[in-house]
Amino acid sequence: MPIYNSKQLIRFANNCGAEIPRWLKFKLEDYSDDLDSLREFGVDFISELSETLIQYGVPSIHFYSLNYSKTLSKIIKNIS
Repeated sequence: MPIYNSKQLIRFANNCGAEIPRWLKFKLEDYSDDLDSLREFGVDFISELSETLIQYGVPSIHFYSLNYSKTLSKIIKNIS
């Protein structure tokens, strides 16, 4: 899931029973209310994570876009 907003990410993770790594929670706090910088970090982070998964042979990746197609388009462009 691309990172659009830290509160939304935490809520989504809690609803799914997923755990956000502690280091990532601290990183999210660094951005506080600076959504533009948070989203820029999110694009870079999810792009790198996706590239790593592809390198390890993951056959496909499913993204939850949550109607943020521009952010997701940047990630797909980065990994293409």
